[in-house]
Amino acid sequence: MVRALQHFRAVNASIDVARLMGVAPHAALLVITRIGYSADRRAIELTDTYCRDDYYDFVAELH
Repeated sequence: MVRALQHFRAVNASIDVARLMGVAPHAALLVITRIGYSADRRAIELTDTYCRDDYYDFVAELH
């Protein structure tokens, strides 16, 4: 992977996601979607990371 795009958004937890994360249904969550690209510009990675509102620390180092 030589490049990635990340999209941050606030969502309310669905019933299924809330159960898996141990939060109340419709609790506020931060979702980070990342798409990673190869040198030939093909998308090779897709991740969705769900963050509880009481349990995350976001750090970014840019070069």
